[in-house]
Amino acid sequence: MRVLLSIIGISMAMAVMAQDDRGDVLEYFPQQLTSGRLLYYCAGSLLTNTGRERVKTCTGFISGVEEAVRLLEARKLLKEPSGICVPQGISSSRFAGIYRKYAVRRTGDEQPAAAMVLEVLRDAYPCDR
Repeated sequence: MRVLLSIIGISMAMAVMAQDDRGDVLEYFPQQLTSGRLLYYCAGSLLTNTGRERVKTCTGFISGVEEAVRLLEARKLLKEPSGICVPQGISSSRFAGIYRKYAVRRTGDEQPAAAMVLEVLRDAYPCDR
């Protein structure tokens, strides 16, 4: 799990460098992104530039977590299978929509964003279908 979170943190550095309302660089490192803050980005409005940037941060982060899991499994670096089997052709905006629905139900359950993304992906795309 430590390797997974390290790779996710590195791969998400660029996505999390999006800007907030003030135009400043985000005030935390990607590995400190919380599930609630990621929900804030995922709920951004597509009608404004700031909202679109937030949504890009959300979709990039979630896609990065999913990609990191696939990479680790392909390289056999996980001690056990992730339990996540995402079918071909799923868009990053679909990931964001699934995350929004899941995270809204869990408001107040602050945890690392990557941990909740893994929960969401396992719930939405289990391998034992």
